[in-house]
Amino acid sequence: MEKPSKSGRNECLPSTGPLYTILPSADLALTGRYPPKAFKSIERLKETIKATFITLEEHDIDQYLSLGSVSEQNLQHLVKDRQELCYPVRFTYFPDIETLIVKLAIQRQNVARMAFRREITSQLRIMSLDIEERPGLWPSMHVGPTGSVKEADDSWSHPLVEPRNKDWPRIVIESAVAESIPRLRQGASWWINNSNGQVRIVILISVHKESKRIVFEKYFPKPSVSSNTGTQLGTAYIPDLISTTEVCYGDDPPDVRGPSVTLEFQRLVGRKPLLSEKDVILWPELLLGIAEDIFEYDGFPPLRLARYSAPHMLTSHLNSGGAHTPNARWP
Repeated sequence: MEKPSKSGRNECLPSTGPLYTILPSADLALTGRYPPKAFKSIERLKETIKATFITLEEHDIDQYLSLGSVSEQNLQHLVKDRQELCYPVRFTYFPDIETLIVKLAIQRQNVARMAFRREITSQLRIMSLDIEERPGLWPSMHVGPTGSVKEADDSWSHPLVEPRNKDWPRIVIESAVAESIPRLRQGASWWINNSNGQVRIVILISVHKESKRIVFEKYFPKPSVSSNTGTQLGTAYIPDLISTTEVCYGDDPPDVRGPSVTLEFQRLVGRKPLLSEKDVILWPELLLGIAEDIFEYDGFPPLRLARYSAPHMLTSHLNSGGAHTPNARWP
């Protein structure tokens, strides 16, 4: 259920639990910092995407495009016929302000998240989890309570473990180049805020081509009560930065600054660990291996198994309200 508030925010009442607040679309879309340009046509968008991709091959520039005056019909066409754009993209759409954000999914950021995903699934496999508890990560589309739409680079949910949480993933992985960090962080806000904290972990991966660095940021949901005394708002879930890990592959010798990237088992799987089950940990040597895949092979690493091999180190349609639709199509 949704109702407008005096503050301009949307207040939503989930099936159980207290009133919570969805942040304004303009804030989540960063329209003040990145004013949208008017959407003209798919052909014009295709030309802009091509030019941006060519530049991104050599330089770290913002890989997001903000478009205004995009109707829901326009979005339906873009999603249905996205192959016309000729390049891989991710969409985020805010119908109340008719704003579409197009993220260009370039090769080196894809390699970063795919290598990260490979290590997660490898460690869970070694723990002998049942197959239904370790489904694959995949790009997916979700709808927030107010109708905004976002595609994840990778998301992971466990509907058989937690049926009530089936609409939202437990973990989301997003990656981008260095110049897109503000957009990347705002994406974390969308996932945590719109899911009412049901997204338990957000991992952001930023790739710095020129300095050969990768930065991993880990966020948990954090409840934040508005201090506005003029209105009685509910809780807004916001991202809380838990750790930052910097992989400096360009240093001599290459180095990792900050803690290992740890994915807590209960947050990841949805239950307490049993027997040999433990947190998933990406140690420095694994993180340096991911950096090698990106910077030594120019984003095209050889096919290989996950590097994790030391057991001792194991210490279809859009629905409202956050529906998960891996291959979404509008009617």
